[in-house]
Amino acid sequence: TLRNEMDNMFGGCRQIFDAYTNEVTMYTKPMLSEVMRHDEDYEAFIVSLANEKCLPVLWDTMRDCVMKGRYEDKDILWQMFELAVRLVNKTHTKPVFDILHTEIGDEMKWDEHSPMQGSNHRGVVKEVVLDGYINRYINKIMRRALVSIE
Repeated sequence: TLRNEMDNMFGGCRQIFDAYTNEVTMYTKPMLSEVMRHDEDYEAFIVSLANEKCLPVLWDTMRDCVMKGRYEDKDILWQMFELAVRLVNKTHTKPVFDILHTEIGDEMKWDEHSPMQGSNHRGVVKEVVLDGYINRYINKIMRRALVSIE
């Protein structure tokens, strides 16, 4: 069936879809309504994530989850975000988007990092709360990493 073919083609997608539909809270899902329109439809889930418009919406929703302490939702949305970056890049001849991986101990860089509220503004990264991402085609950081600085 089409569902089985898609499960084989997109390893791990089914688990991410199930986590999204069954575990993401009703507080978080409405924030995604402009890009995730059919909550219970697996094929629509994949198609939605292949649209680059979902990237900033997913990232901003994850930031909101962090600010409100909904880390379980953020973790599921991060899996969706990683999948979305992969799928969106498949729609282009060359990868356009990339996750900016920040490491603990990296020097604070204002063009790449955004300090958490209450965090120092100078120093080194002591915690990566949320990695940022970049559009490599135009060489523009779309969202800076959310970090704690010491």
